[in-house]
Amino acid sequence: MINSSLLSMQATGVAAAAGLGLLFFLIARRAAGINKKNDISEYILAGRNIRFGMIASSVLVAWTWTTTIMGAAEAGMWYGVSGGISYSLGASIPFLIFLPIVARLKTLMPNGIAYTEFIGMRFGGRVRDVYYVFSVLVLVYVFIEQLIGIGLVFDIIFKIPFKFIVIGSAVIVVSYIIRGGIRGLFYNNVLHFAIIFVSLGVIFTVLSRNLDAGFIYKGLQEAATNSADPNYNPSLLTVNSLAGFKYGIIALVVALGQVLLDQGYYSVAMASASKRDMTWGFILGAVIAWMPVSMLCANIFGHAAIALGLSPGEGIGTTTDIAATILTSYGDPALALIFAVMIFSVGVSTGGNCLIGILTIFTVDFYSDKLRPNAGDREKIKFGQIITVCIAVLCASIAIALDGISLLKIDMFSGIFFAAPCGILIVGVYSRFANEKVALLSIFLGLLTGIATWIYFDLSSESWFFGCLLSFIVPILTVAAAYPFTKQRFNFARLKFYKIS
Repeated sequence: MINSSLLSMQATGVAAAAGLGLLFFLIARRAAGINKKNDISEYILAGRNIRFGMIASSVLVAWTWTTTIMGAAEAGMWYGVSGGISYSLGASIPFLIFLPIVARLKTLMPNGIAYTEFIGMRFGGRVRDVYYVFSVLVLVYVFIEQLIGIGLVFDIIFKIPFKFIVIGSAVIVVSYIIRGGIRGLFYNNVLHFAIIFVSLGVIFTVLSRNLDAGFIYKGLQEAATNSADPNYNPSLLTVNSLAGFKYGIIALVVALGQVLLDQGYYSVAMASASKRDMTWGFILGAVIAWMPVSMLCANIFGHAAIALGLSPGEGIGTTTDIAATILTSYGDPALALIFAVMIFSVGVSTGGNCLIGILTIFTVDFYSDKLRPNAGDREKIKFGQIITVCIAVLCASIAIALDGISLLKIDMFSGIFFAAPCGILIVGVYSRFANEKVALLSIFLGLLTGIATWIYFDLSSESWFFGCLLSFIVPILTVAAAYPFTKQRFNFARLKFYKIS
C-alpha cells in the first residue's frame, strides 16, 4: 500500500510547480498581448524600451542559478570563509567586463541584436559558425544545470521522481518563453525577483534562530583544528587562503565564458531603453544585489553543514544536497516548501534567459545566414520557436542522464571549453587587428592547451585551475604573436550599415 504521507508530499510539490507554471504562462500571455505586432523588434527586443528596474531584476534572477544557492554552499563547505568571497567576486567581475563590451557593440552596430552577427561581420562566416556552436552549447549547459538543480531539490524535499520534475520544468520554461517572447521574460522576472528575495529573507531569518553565528563559528573552528573531523581543513577560517584564491580565479574564468557567450544577456542589454538603463541595471542586478545572495548561501548553508558534521556519505549524498538536507532536517517543514518554491523560481528564471538567447540566435541570425536570407519576420520567429522547443527537449534528456552529478563539478570542463573563445571576442570588439585565420587558430590552440593540461594533470583541481587559465590566455597570446605578420585591419565603420536580413 502506497504511503499516504508520501503521496501528500508529492501532491504538494506537483501543485506548487504546476501552479507557478500556470501563473508564469498567464503573465507571458498578458505581456504578449500588450503589443500584438508580430515582428522581431517587438518579440525579441520588446521595442528596445526596457528601463533599468526590469533590466536589474532580469539580470539578477538570470545570474542567480540553482548553482548560486547550492553551488555557493559547496564552495563554503570546501574552502570555508574564503569560498564564499572567492565565489562571489569571481562570478561578479565578468559583468564589469561584459558591460563595456556590449556598450561598444551597441555603438558600433546599432542595428545588431545577436553577438554572433557581430562575429560574422568582424571575422567572417567560418568564425561565426564556431561561435554558433559555443553560444548554443553554453546556453544548453546552463539550462541543464538549472533543470538538475530543480530536480534534486524536489526529489529530496517532496520525493518526486527526478525525471518527472525535470521534464515538467522544461515544459513550463519553454511554454512561457515561446508565448511571451522577451517581454514575457521581463514581466515574469519581476515576479521571480520577488519570490527569490522574500524566500531568502524568510529562510535565513528562521535558520539563524536554530543555527546561530556562534554555533557555526565553533563548528568551523573544530573542523579547522581537529584532523579527525570529516571536514578537516586548516584554512577554513582563513580569508585569503591559497585554495580559495585559486578557486576564485577559476570562478572568474568560468563565469566570463558563461556571460560573454550567453546571448540571453546580450538580448536583455539590447532591449534596454538607453545605455544608462543598461549599465545601472546590470551593475545593480549582477553585482550589488547578487553578491550578498551568493555570500549568504555560502556562509549559512556551507558553513552550517560543517558545523553540523555533514559530509558526502555522512548525512548528505553529495555536496550539491547541502541546502536541501539542512532545511529538511533542521528547519521547519514550511521552510523546505519555501526553499523548493524559491529553487523552482531560480531555475525557471535562469532557464528562461537561456531559451531567450537560443530563440534570438536562431530567429535573427542563423535562419537568415544559413537558410533563407530574405525570409519575413513571421517565418523567422516560427523557425526560432521550433528550434527552441527542440533544444529544451534535448536539455531535459541530458539533465535526466546526469542525475547525481555535483553541479560544481560540471563546471570543470565547461570552464576550460568556454574560456577559449572569450579572448577573440574581446580583441575583436576593441582592436582592428586579427582576421578569420588568426581567430580560428587562436581558439583551436586555446582549447587544445586547456584540455591537454586538464588531462595531463589527471583531471584534478590543479588541472582545472591551469586548464582554465591557459584556455583563456593562449588565444590572446596567439593574436599578439600573429600581429607582426598580418597587415589586414578591419574597418569598424562597416558595422554602422548592418541591418537584419
